[in-house]
Amino acid sequence: MLTSVLMPLLLGILPAQAPIHAMDAERHQAIPSVLDRKVFELRDGELQVPATERFNRTIYGYYPYWADHDDNLPWEHLTHLAYFCVALNPDGTLGDDHSWSTRGAALVEAGHSHGVKVLLTVTMFESSEIREVLSTPEKRARAIDNLLALVQEAGGDGINIDFEFVPAAEPGESPTPKENFVTFMTDLTTAFHAAIEDSHVSLATPAIDWGGTYDYDALALATDGLMIMGYGYHWSGGNPGPVSPVVGGGIWGSYSLTWTIEDYFTYGGQENRDRFILGLPLYGRQWPTTDLNVPGTATGSGPAKSLAQCDNILSEGKLWDETTSTPYKLFMDGEQPTQLFCEDIESLRAKFALIESYDLGGVMFWDVGKVNGQHPVWSEASSTYSIPIAPEEPEPEEPQDGTDPASEDVPDPSDASGTESSVPSDDLTPDASDASGSEDGGCQAVQGDALWSLLILLGLLNYRRRPAPAICEALQ
Repeated sequence: MLTSVLMPLLLGILPAQAPIHAMDAERHQAIPSVLDRKVFELRDGELQVPATERFNRTIYGYYPYWADHDDNLPWEHLTHLAYFCVALNPDGTLGDDHSWSTRGAALVEAGHSHGVKVLLTVTMFESSEIREVLSTPEKRARAIDNLLALVQEAGGDGINIDFEFVPAAEPGESPTPKENFVTFMTDLTTAFHAAIEDSHVSLATPAIDWGGTYDYDALALATDGLMIMGYGYHWSGGNPGPVSPVVGGGIWGSYSLTWTIEDYFTYGGQENRDRFILGLPLYGRQWPTTDLNVPGTATGSGPAKSLAQCDNILSEGKLWDETTSTPYKLFMDGEQPTQLFCEDIESLRAKFALIESYDLGGVMFWDVGKVNGQHPVWSEASSTYSIPIAPEEPEPEEPQDGTDPASEDVPDPSDASGTESSVPSDDLTPDASDASGSEDGGCQAVQGDALWSLLILLGLLNYRRRPAPAICEALQ
């Protein structure tokens, strides 16, 4: 009873859980789908091995429908690409799929030509709607059937679920949304694995599960991977600070990527670490502030800046926060004090090392539309997780004496007047005429000896045939 009273009050004083993907989707909802205007190039040449065999960890990228550049996708540096998104309705029917049904096959074909698995992300961003679609077996089954059919029509490789966020149970609610979500993901994975060979089913999960509504270990076992949204530790509606700190402490508080990984190990099980995929941001945020002191106080919302934009802004005056391994910049935007916290190659390299140190299943990026396919972040990621290619074994050389005997002058084994080299050395080869080492002796001993049999064969190949007794006489 006390818990049910205190929990809402406690959650009210904790930092808000920011639905990062939902906020980006809302901001870009009027933008046409990238699938309608982009031509996806197929890989030149024959694919040697699929991407999952080139890398020792998953390299997963979200590709939102509002991607605002037409550069090539970083196919060579990914194992999975998740097109974002199709909306799911509370009754299990589908909403806007942002041209997946008409153009998704082209994206899938391009991905397959590079050995990359292409998946579809399904979204729900209202807690009440999430509760409703999860509430009955009929609605869950309808949603699964519709999603499977949509993915299959385009030849896709799987599905990614992005529900932000699963709601807490209401008083007396049983089964709870938390339990229903595990059931839904279990049934979804079973259906996809049965219908699509080697398919991949995953879900986006929070960096901090404020409401305790995600059963990490059960979800890990029910799916192929949890895409941990390791960003939003400082968000647009809060004060400025690192968006994705490697570690916390000091002025930044305790929450960080390290804290999140430890939390997943505690409630998801270290044994499931290979299914924990750490999501990293390819963006930062820029806040208007009261002054240039750190930590600062925001005077307004902090809009996102893509990694490409951050590269330009940080080209001069870049500072480095040692605690969180984060680049930042303090500057005046006209008369407005401004603080930017973003990422660069050095900060992302520190996060890649964190993934390796905890031996996680891989890395996820939100999102590939924020930089072009030639940005150094892609080669940095792929080189970090690439499987060394063993050098090809050289072709065995032909033996020096492996030439065609018919093409050379072969001594006639029946010719006793040949050179010294045609007669075996006494100290290396037994005398074929000596019957002491043979039960039968004589010519039969000669024919039983492998070396003399070879010489006889060579003589025959040289078309100098003689009756066996003559050969024996010549050898004697």
